[in-house]
Amino acid sequence: MRKKVSGFVTVRAISGTYVVFLAFDMKEADAKGLMGFAIQRSDLTENETIWLRGNKTFASIRLSTGIEDASSHEHPFQAFQWADYAAKPGYTYKYKVIPMYGVPGHLTEGAATSITIDTEPLTGGKHDVHFNRGAIASQAFSKRFLGMTLGEADALAYAWLARDLLPGLLGFIAKAKDSTWNLHAAIYEMKWPEVLAAFKAAKVAGADVKVIYHPKHDDTGSAKFSETSINTNDKNMALMHGEKRLANIYFGEFKRAFAHHRFRESVKKHIEQFGSAAFSTWKPHDLFADWKKWVLGQFKVGSKDEIKREYFCGVTGGQKWWPAAFFLLDAGKFEPTAGG
Repeated sequence: MRKKVSGFVTVRAISGTYVVFLAFDMKEADAKGLMGFAIQRSDLTENETIWLRGNKTFASIRLSTGIEDASSHEHPFQAFQWADYAAKPGYTYKYKVIPMYGVPGHLTEGAATSITIDTEPLTGGKHDVHFNRGAIASQAFSKRFLGMTLGEADALAYAWLARDLLPGLLGFIAKAKDSTWNLHAAIYEMKWPEVLAAFKAAKVAGADVKVIYHPKHDDTGSAKFSETSINTNDKNMALMHGEKRLANIYFGEFKRAFAHHRFRESVKKHIEQFGSAAFSTWKPHDLFADWKKWVLGQFKVGSKDEIKREYFCGVTGGQKWWPAAFFLLDAGKFEPTAGG
């Protein structure tokens, strides 16, 4: 689902199944003294209200550790985009976005904008798409299964990491109950015993089962933006037009994956710089106590922050600047588009 509400702060929301992405915009004059945005989420399905939380803090109030998070009401998000990665499929959420002013420890609220949106259901329409949590959720895994390895956490951890992907896949394969079904699959890692058993059961039941899989013990079959992946490898691609629900889900999961890999790149650079001392010295950047250090770049013409602010909030003219290989959010198409 996609919605937009105008106000002192304009808010645009795009919801998938497990992710709600929020983008903000406001007049440059109103951003003077802006210390960040606080976001309050009300779960209208389970009747629960919380403040969204982040890892960055004002150093004068509390040092950032990278492990402990903090309420955005005391340590607001200094960005014009944020995402809620703890949403649930088929729920209704109300987000209250509040611009915060003042100084660390003595923040005051500006005029808030609220937006209500439903997350996409797990199933519905002609096509479904499912994702697991996988390695992207490593930080959440360490908090949920405190001090435990994947092997120690065992079945509970595997079920949590698989999320809806494994049940969705097994349920789909199980539909092929007889010879009236054709079941064609393209799979990168053909290893999971339950999936192999499900394919076998469908074949025994009389279904026409055909599987393309990657047989090598390497990463050459992984689709990514590498020279080999783009220019050499054979790939499978599904191009779907008019599937806005799928585009919403893909968009949220893309943002989740992008945030994870951006974090990994940050840590990698820190390790390259500090070597063995990196693990005891790394932490997130602190929030800026001086509003100018983060706000001014958001309105600098041609800057990456201005481009993101205009594009994601749907400001006229912003989309033309976005680089290649991004999704057409407004057209309802799931396909790459070239930027100007």
